[in-house]
Amino acid sequence: MTIIEHHSIKSSMARSTVPTIAGVEMWERFSFYGMQAILAYYLYSTVTDGGLGMEQTHATALLGAYGSLLYLFTFVGGWIADHLLGAERTLLTGALMLVFGHLCLSLVPGYTGLIAGLLPIAAGSGLLKTAAITILGAAFASHPGARDARFQVFYCGINIGGLFGPLLTGWLAQRYNYHVGFMAAGILMIIGLLSYAVGRRFILKNADDRLKDVIAKPAHPLGKQDYYRTTAAALACCIAGICAVLWLDPTTISYVLLALTVAVAGFLMWTMFRSPLVTAAERIKVREFLPIFVCSVVYWCLQSQIYGVLAVYSEQRLNREVFGFLVP
Repeated sequence: MTIIEHHSIKSSMARSTVPTIAGVEMWERFSFYGMQAILAYYLYSTVTDGGLGMEQTHATALLGAYGSLLYLFTFVGGWIADHLLGAERTLLTGALMLVFGHLCLSLVPGYTGLIAGLLPIAAGSGLLKTAAITILGAAFASHPGARDARFQVFYCGINIGGLFGPLLTGWLAQRYNYHVGFMAAGILMIIGLLSYAVGRRFILKNADDRLKDVIAKPAHPLGKQDYYRTTAAALACCIAGICAVLWLDPTTISYVLLALTVAVAGFLMWTMFRSPLVTAAERIKVREFLPIFVCSVVYWCLQSQIYGVLAVYSEQRLNREVFGFLVP
């Protein structure tokens, strides 16, 4: 292969990978933040207003539980990519789950639609986000400067989705009803899935052997016995989750999931310090990362209140009138 051909393939790879990954993440955030912006109001609004009539304290607690579940599934998404599907198929699976969840939330009424919608959305977001970051990082692993620039595009897509998603779904929910807002989130995610389905062909076609190994194959595939044990453990977790939803109130569930999230994060940190696969130089980098990790946790704890406590506050106590216009 000539140098010109090599650079041509690299250029094609950049042109196909960045728009595809940044695009599907933008549409996913468009739908996710759009759905989450109206979720609290849907939970505690009266049935006559199109909501579920839940107590406000239970509604905000349920949002907290949902947030914990979402971050737990990012750990699950990374594990599935590493051991079962590979990053690329994990991303595709996550996108399909998101479409299914949004459609259930918009089309199935009552608590049945709520549970059938939120669980796939949480799982799909966890799978898609971890896999998208893996693919984008692997595509430019040998070019740190180019990789940083591509991640700026990636996060620009997240910000676009996070800004316009709530504006659209909030307006539709107020103008029509909550299920129309949820349907808009579902349509946005369908657009994201279709755009990725088109772009993934170019990624796989232009990827070299190294990149294909990273994104298309699991890094540490399971043996047959491990696969059976993992399947049994997953079924046990599903049964435990169903029992918790049926028997526990939302506040208790939120505390349980919060404790589980902290425990899993702590276990992963402990693994990075104790694993023989981690070098001494890498452990130093992990220690340097800890202050950033703590600051990030504090930030996201505050940011997540936008969709729960601050959503209630904004509706009931905030003066939303600006120059005679009432902000929805």
